[in-house]
Amino acid sequence: MFSLIEQTSNLDWLLLTKRPALGIEHLGIWQNINPEAARSIWFGISAEDQTRFDERVEYLTDIRLAENVTFVSAEPLLGHMRVALYREYIDWLIVGGESGSGARPMNQFWVQSLLRQCMYHRIPFFFKQWGGVHKKAAGNILDGRQWLEVPKQ
Repeated sequence: MFSLIEQTSNLDWLLLTKRPALGIEHLGIWQNINPEAARSIWFGISAEDQTRFDERVEYLTDIRLAENVTFVSAEPLLGHMRVALYREYIDWLIVGGESGSGARPMNQFWVQSLLRQCMYHRIPFFFKQWGGVHKKAAGNILDGRQWLEVPKQ
């Protein structure tokens, strides 16, 4: 994979995992690829609630490379989360509800709380969807608008 990243350093590579320890294991490989390609790697953790966020966020602090984007994907968001404590390690927050026949509900307050935290700390906020059985019908409007922010590089 790192060979392909080096060949396509004009792309942004979003590496998202629920197992961030694996990213740490590969940190040495990242340091051996050319610097331009290394800058194209965005490293993210998936966290569906506060417990999972607390377990995984420390890896963002370990893997943070000076020019790399680090992000959290709270999808599916299944509980309230406070991310502000680690704001210096979070360049982007993606939020979305679970979709499909067994989708668990997402509370609007949880999403609005994350939006407020991001606005206060100037973290780009990307709201993908409310989720549910009919995710397209539920859409991605939050507080009267779409939130599709991405980090600037």
